[in-house]
Amino acid sequence: MSNIKVSVIVPVYNMEERLYRCLASLKEITCKDVEFLLINDGSTDNSEFICKKFVSEDERFIYKYKKNGGVSSARNLGFTFAKGKYISYVDSDDYIDPKSWSKLYDIAEENDVDILNFGYSYVKKEIVEKRNSVLPKNKLLGHKDVQNLLSSDVNSSNFLWFPWSNFFKKSLIDTNSITYREDILSGMEDTIFILECFCKAKTIYSIDSPCYYYVYYGDSLTQKRFKPDLLNNVNRQFEARLEIYEEHGLMQSPYLLHLGRHYMEHTFFAGLKNAKNKEEGGFINVLNNMRIAPVYNRSLKYYKPSKYCTIKMKVLIYLFKFRLFKLLKAVY
Repeated sequence: MSNIKVSVIVPVYNMEERLYRCLASLKEITCKDVEFLLINDGSTDNSEFICKKFVSEDERFIYKYKKNGGVSSARNLGFTFAKGKYISYVDSDDYIDPKSWSKLYDIAEENDVDILNFGYSYVKKEIVEKRNSVLPKNKLLGHKDVQNLLSSDVNSSNFLWFPWSNFFKKSLIDTNSITYREDILSGMEDTIFILECFCKAKTIYSIDSPCYYYVYYGDSLTQKRFKPDLLNNVNRQFEARLEIYEEHGLMQSPYLLHLGRHYMEHTFFAGLKNAKNKEEGGFINVLNNMRIAPVYNRSLKYYKPSKYCTIKMKVLIYLFKFRLFKLLKAVY
C-alpha cells in the first residue's frame, strides 16, 4: 500500500475478550488509505488468532509479533513500520466511532496542523459521557498557547493524558526523535510523549467531536492490586517532565506551581489509593516512601492549593506534608 494517510498503531496484549470489538470498529472506517498496525506484545491468549482473522479479511490490517516489553515498546515498534502522514493510537480494549474518525484526516489537512486533538466518550458500565480536553476549540494554537495551559490550574493537565485523542503528524515525531519512554510504566509514559509532542509542535488544532470510546473497567483486578513500581514510575515521569520544562525554559513559576498542583492534587491521590491496596500493615510504609521520594518532596515546595482542591484534599495533603501518617490513615 502507498500514499497512506493515517497509520493506526494498536498495541495488543492478552485482550481476547475485548479485542474483537476494537478491531471491528476500525474495520468500519471507510477510508482506504489507512493502515492498522496490530502489535502483539507477547500475548499468551487468543489475541493472535483474532488479529490474523482481521488481517486475512482486510489488507489494511498488518500484524507484527514481538516479545513482551510493555505498551511503550509496542507503540515504538509500530512507529518503525508506519507509512502514514499522521499517526494515531488506539488501545485494544477501547474502540472508535468510524464515522467521526473518518473525518479527522481532512480536518488535519485543512488546517495544516502538527497535532489534531479531538474529544472522546467515557464509557463506564451503561453510562456514556462525552469529554473534551481543555484546549480551545476550532482555532490554531501554538507554543505560547501550550505554555499558558501548562501554567494554569491542575485540571488543565488532562490534555497530556491520552495519546489516543490526537492525530500526530509523523514528521513531527521523526524530526524531533520523540519516542515513548520504555523505562516508565503504569500509564505514566503517555504524559511525557504527549508533552514532548505539544512542546515541539508548531500548530495544534482541537475539535470537540467525540471520535473515540474510552472504556473504564473499574471491576478489574488491576484496579484493586497493589502496584509496587508505581512510585518509581511517578518519579521517572516527574524527572522526565522537569527535563522537558528545562529544555523549553519553563523552570519558574507559574509552571512549577502548576507542576506541584498536578502531582499533589492528582498523582498523590492515586498513590494513596495504591497504598490502600497494600496488604495490612503496609499503608504507612508506602506513605513514608512517598514522602521522601523526590517527586513529592519537590512538589510540596512548589505547591499551593488550586481552586479545585477540596477541604478533605487539603487536610490529607497537610497530614502527608508533616508526616502525620497514622492520622492520615484514619482520615482517609
